[in-house]
Amino acid sequence: MQQLVYKSLFMQADVIVIGGGAAGLMAAAALSGAGRKVIVLEARHEAGGRIRTIADGAFEQPIEGGAEFVHGKPELTQELLQQAKIKTVEAGGDIWRSEAGKLQKEEDFIAEYDALMASLKSLKEDVSVAQFLHTHFSLPKHQQLHQTLKSYVEGYYAGDMEKASAIALREELEGAEDEDKRVNGGYGGIMAYLQQQCESAGVQFYFNTPVRHISWQKGEVIVAAENGNQYKATKVIVTVSVGMLQQERIAFSPAIESKMTAAKQLGFGGVIKIVMQLKTPFWKEEFGMNEMAFLFSTEQIPTWWTQHPQVLNLLTGWCAGPAATALKDETDEVLFEKAVASLANCFTLSVAAVKEKISAWKVFNWPADAYTGGGYSYLTVESESAIKELTTPVEATIYFAGEGLHYGMEIGTVEAALQSGKQVAQQVIKSYS
Repeated sequence: MQQLVYKSLFMQADVIVIGGGAAGLMAAAALSGAGRKVIVLEARHEAGGRIRTIADGAFEQPIEGGAEFVHGKPELTQELLQQAKIKTVEAGGDIWRSEAGKLQKEEDFIAEYDALMASLKSLKEDVSVAQFLHTHFSLPKHQQLHQTLKSYVEGYYAGDMEKASAIALREELEGAEDEDKRVNGGYGGIMAYLQQQCESAGVQFYFNTPVRHISWQKGEVIVAAENGNQYKATKVIVTVSVGMLQQERIAFSPAIESKMTAAKQLGFGGVIKIVMQLKTPFWKEEFGMNEMAFLFSTEQIPTWWTQHPQVLNLLTGWCAGPAATALKDETDEVLFEKAVASLANCFTLSVAAVKEKISAWKVFNWPADAYTGGGYSYLTVESESAIKELTTPVEATIYFAGEGLHYGMEIGTVEAALQSGKQVAQQVIKSYS
């Protein structure tokens, strides 16, 4: 193979980590802790990736533009919280639904749960959720179940019914008893802690440095950034989002087509969040929904949640999956108007009345984000083989990691990103020895 050609001026390290999100920071911390010289290249002006904790005086407390909930008892997340001396707060309360102008508290999340689980447990081979419903629940009386699962797959997974794994849905529903929490002060605290650990161990960070090209041969990589700078190492770890991989935003020379093909088999959905600061908790004062945690509907911005049991006047609107992707080209102002209209319809209020209650708002449009291209990952029928392909290193030189490359129910979460980052670092450390 020909020797790689590079500029006379470049930065060198043992390992280059592309992406300063949870997976990249975790990998960099583990590698630098093992004595390796590490460079992290991050396209944004700060680390964190899809964790975006914003402290703005217009809001009662720091708001989460990206990851927000801690699901269950994730091992690495809890470990980092303890190390950083960050506490969590409970998240929970009543679930409400707005339908045909009526508000009602939900007792059963899925009305035909027993029949659904029996059919899911009978599956011998995986199929998409859409195909599963077509096969097992095709009668008109099952229309409500179709709508419920569509809302769940799109709203919770940010998934597409035609792609999402039915077996993954089964496992998710079987293990859905764990309580959710939030990180006190926001997930950004964990990212700040990891970055501090990296910097203390000598990791070099280069921000505002989008990567566009990787030239490689076994045991050597040259990473070219958009700004013209080049970085040389013996190995590279790519932790950009699945969306960026699917769009092939980074070119490889020579090409690694099997990896790009595998990336396109993964599930990756859009997410739009609209966080609102209310002057008063009108859902309590006017509607008696004193312990409301979630409100579901069929509006354009269909899902809403409070910070209950914390006493805060914050509401978060949520649109995910294909519906979010369809809205990605709208301006923040248009998305805010859609959110207000959705909230007005949910509570049978006028748009003007709702606007009067809002003192501040902020939109987070992840499908339109230049360095994400979506929200987070979910399991498809092809995910297991695709993840196996992507997590197999290329000539012990190119490695991939991220929340979408951790096979299991944690996929799409901060925990998945942390686990993936730790695992890839262990692979790299082992390869040197």
